[in-house]
Amino acid sequence: MRAWAWELRGEPNEVAKYARAAAGEAERRGANHLTARARLSEARALFDSGDAKAAIAALDDAIDRFRKAENRKEVAAAYELKAEEETDLDTARQLLEIARRIYREGGYRNAEAWVLMNLGYRLFENERRDEAETLFAEAMALFDGLGAREDKAAALVNIGASYQMQGDLSKARARYTEALAVFQDLGNELWTAMVLTNIGEILYLAGDLDGARRMHEEALAVNRRLGDEAGVAYDNYRLGMVFVARGDWGRARQRYEGALASQQRLAKQADAAETRLALAELELIEKNFANSEKLARQVVGASDLADKEALAQVLLARTLLAQGRMVDARPFAEAAADAAVESDDQRVHFGAAFVRARLRAAAGEVDGALADLAELATRASAKGRLLDSFEVRLAMGEIELDAGRIDAGRHRLAKLHDDADATGVQGIVRRVEKLLAGRSLAKSPA
Repeated sequence: MRAWAWELRGEPNEVAKYARAAAGEAERRGANHLTARARLSEARALFDSGDAKAAIAALDDAIDRFRKAENRKEVAAAYELKAEEETDLDTARQLLEIARRIYREGGYRNAEAWVLMNLGYRLFENERRDEAETLFAEAMALFDGLGAREDKAAALVNIGASYQMQGDLSKARARYTEALAVFQDLGNELWTAMVLTNIGEILYLAGDLDGARRMHEEALAVNRRLGDEAGVAYDNYRLGMVFVARGDWGRARQRYEGALASQQRLAKQADAAETRLALAELELIEKNFANSEKLARQVVGASDLADKEALAQVLLARTLLAQGRMVDARPFAEAAADAAVESDDQRVHFGAAFVRARLRAAAGEVDGALADLAELATRASAKGRLLDSFEVRLAMGEIELDAGRIDAGRHRLAKLHDDADATGVQGIVRRVEKLLAGRSLAKSPA
């Protein structure tokens, strides 16, 4: 029980310590099955702590003990865990196929369906979408045959997240919407809140700020009923982003600061990192460069999650470039570009490409930077990411003004102003107006 409490606090080394002690006690009593389960818990904790070598040793010991105890279901679960940590796709697939066969032969059809889902995720991550979707369909059919509505809905959420990660917002929203109807029908408020938040994120990216706000406020109300402080904090963070896009920066700051205070108190470090970066972005928009840099640096090097680290590097590079510190910005932009090669997160890909183009512009490669940004804007629009496309167009207009291409810059920004105003993205409208008001545009372009 105590080991579980430590796990909830996110301290895997302590979980491993107590699990190891439990394994030793069980072994002294001759309880081989309990020893195996404790070793399995130890392996999970060691993987979380980053000690893969020790984790594999504990996991193999657990598998051997489960085999001796003839507990085939636990053997299959151990193979699933091993596959989860395996970096080679073919090896992971072999491990999952073994787990699937064991579950199928034992009649554990629900577990078999989840193995299909897990294998589908791995294939999806490796750009083998057709194979993944075939496995997803097999899993859905198994869930339907079992009448496992809640499992199917949870699987739909995971499929939606896979589509969202790769930028297919329409398919992601469809999966989330289907899952939401099931969870609401079953009265499962925990999952309902999570899916509402996911749909809100998609609507935000698409520029439907009214819809996004409605989803996040509904999720906030559910999380308050549940007493889920972390969920409330996360929804406030997301509402802050909506208010930034709306141009209501004072309300956005209130939401961010309230969310960050809760996340720090609850030791939700990953969520706190997201909120710090959002607050840093707001400081950058308001040209409070020292504050933006300070917040971004608090995340750079402090996150053990590669994608958050990369996003922090992007924001720090942008902040430094805004201050004319191109030499200081370059290492962070390059680090983000390296991270994007390994990342499945579209935010990392977009951010790295965006800051690389800004760096080219700062180095005087204006035409190359504009070409890169035009391509990025086209990709964002094709994926339905309206806010990203607006952000790119704003940068292009600013680059043109800085390069003395006044007519081109003003024309681009005027069109952006009208488009943003028509879609209710007043944050972009305000930024365009501030940009034009802060420049002397009397000179003709060279």
